[in-house]
Amino acid sequence: MDDEVPPLPSEAPADVPQLEVDELTRAALIGLEEWLEGDIDVAAATPLATEWGLAAAGIDLAAAHGDARLYIDAYPFEGRIVGDLDQKTGRWLAQRIALEVEPAGRLPAVRDSIRELAAAMQETTPNAAASFLGVADGLDDETLWLELALRIAQRELRAGHGN
Repeated sequence: MDDEVPPLPSEAPADVPQLEVDELTRAALIGLEEWLEGDIDVAAATPLATEWGLAAAGIDLAAAHGDARLYIDAYPFEGRIVGDLDQKTGRWLAQRIALEVEPAGRLPAVRDSIRELAAAMQETTPNAAASFLGVADGLDDETLWLELALRIAQRELRAGHGN
């Protein structure tokens, strides 16, 4: 008779590494969970989910940030009043990055990364986790790619570019 007790379904086997979720991300997920008030909202989860998935995209982030700064700095000051500079920069940046890398080859890793975070946080933030799964499995490739680029554009704008 085997004395080894199989792991419970909620427990990962000892040889499977557990996903490390940093405190800032954990706090953001808890905040999202509270905001969701029992609902599932893919649109609300998209910014945080794609921010998390960006690292898995295999994009040269330093170069992408430089490209975003280039676009923002070259954008006419008068046009910034409209307020959609982040969207315009994100669309341009998505196309620019796609000149270097094939999005279709990168997006499965992004989706897997988002799914891993959802699984890791399922117990403490079930609605946020379900919303993350909606991002990973519900967004088409073009939208997901644009959202990744938008995160980079928004980082640059928050850093003070475009003011």
